[in-house]
Amino acid sequence: MCFAGDLVARDRVMPGLESGDFVVLHDAGVYYFTCMLSYNIVPNPPVYGFSADPQGQVQFVTIGPSQALDDIVAANAGALSTVLTDGFGQG
Repeated sequence: MCFAGDLVARDRVMPGLESGDFVVLHDAGVYYFTCMLSYNIVPNPPVYGFSADPQGQVQFVTIGPSQALDDIVAANAGALSTVLTDGFGQG
């Protein structure tokens, strides 16, 4: 899920999705969620776990929240955001 050539499926018929639907990719690999990188400053998505009771009722739990915009900026030298406009290189 990193490069344009990383595909889960090709030429598959998929049902239409509506707001509130979930899409689950089982066993898609370990690279993405274990090696979170700021590659292209893409925010980390939320990570969910789930369990089902004997009656088949599924419950989701947030394992890792999505990354907030302020966290993305801070992780990518946000403290230096004015370095080119506040007199850097002067005198």
